[in-house]
Amino acid sequence: THQRTVAERIRLEATLRAAGEDGRHERVLELQAELNEAEVALARVQRDAGAAKRLFNVLSAEYRTARERLTLQVMTRIRPYLADLFPNSEVWLDEELNLKGLRSRQVDEAFEQLSGGAREQLSLLVRIGLAEVPGAEESWPLVLGDVLVNTGAERIRRMPRVLFHAGRK
Repeated sequence: THQRTVAERIRLEATLRAAGEDGRHERVLELQAELNEAEVALARVQRDAGAAKRLFNVLSAEYRTARERLTLQVMTRIRPYLADLFPNSEVWLDEELNLKGLRSRQVDEAFEQLSGGAREQLSLLVRIGLAEVPGAEESWPLVLGDVLVNTGAERIRRMPRVLFHAGRK
């Protein structure tokens, strides 16, 4: 029994030596260290991703609030001008302040369905409203170019009054 135990011990020691010589144990230790580093890096990336997501959500909400506030201010500013040119109508803007059309009690007209002159005039009114919001404390220039080229005779007659009132602001 003693000889068998000694032989078994010698065989096991030889196996251990052979395993140690091919570097398996060291490789396991290296891989464990790499795994630990990767777990630390993953935790850092997850933390940064969470912070980025929170920042994105906060900025999105603030942007939405600011856009809604600006839209309301623009709509308030252009309402008197709109009453002169398009009585009993409201400008219809989307969330990005793009002109979607003209709304009245009778009908909603998409921007694309309006005449060329009506589109130009509505665009001008929105630009005036946008200029008046930051220009409430001081005068700002507004470049018009050929914005009234397609305006009909009746509205061209009323347009100087709109531009006079806008010019005072």
